[in-house]
Amino acid sequence: MGFFSSDSRKMVTKSEWAKVRSTLYFTHHFSESLLDRLEEDMRGNMDREYDGYRGVDTYELNKLVIMLREKLVPKDIISSDQVETFEEEMTKYI
Repeated sequence: MGFFSSDSRKMVTKSEWAKVRSTLYFTHHFSESLLDRLEEDMRGNMDREYDGYRGVDTYELNKLVIMLREKLVPKDIISSDQVETFEEEMTKYI
C-alpha cells in the first residue's frame, strides 16, 4: 500500500476462504455448485502471487461483487440476497 501504511495488504486467503465457504454452506445454505462457481471466479487471485501476497483484496472483491450484482452471472445461479451475504462474509476478513 502507501509509504506510510502500517498494514500489509488485507486479503482473504485460501484458509480464510475455507472458513467463509463453510459459513456460507452451513449457515446460509449456499449450494455446493454456487460455492464452486464463486471459488472458480476467485481462483486466479487465490493462486497468483502479487507483491508477495495471495488472496482476494478489497479491490478484487468489489469487482467480483459488481459483476455478480450486474447479473453477469445468471440470476438463477446467485440471488441478490446471496450476493449481499457473500460480500458480508468476505469483508469480515478484509
